[in-house]
Amino acid sequence: MANAIMLPYVMRYNLDYSRPQYTRVASAMGVDVSGMTGNDAAEAAICSVEKLVAELGLPRSLREAGVKLEDVPKMAKQAIRDVCQTGNPRPCSESDMAEIYRTAL
Repeated sequence: MANAIMLPYVMRYNLDYSRPQYTRVASAMGVDVSGMTGNDAAEAAICSVEKLVAELGLPRSLREAGVKLEDVPKMAKQAIRDVCQTGNPRPCSESDMAEIYRTAL
C-alpha cells in the first residue's frame, strides 16, 4: 500500500531525472506516446499510475492511510536510512524526503 500511495509522488520528484524511463512506463501502461513530448509522455505515465491506484481502490494519499503531519519527521528519518533510497535517480536528503511525504499527505 505504501508503494502504491507514494509512487506517483516520487515519480514527480524524479521527473527531471527520469523522463525517458517514464516515457517507457507510459507506453507499457497502454498510452500512445507517439507525437508526445518527453514531458507529456512522462506526465502521462504518472497519471496512468495514479489512475491504476484509484482503480484498485487504494488510498491516494498518506492522510487516507492514517498518516498525520506530525509523523513526517520520523518517516523521513527512517526513509533516508533505507538502503533502497541510494538507488533513487535524483539525490535525496532527509528534508527532501520530508517534503515528498508532506506533498503526499
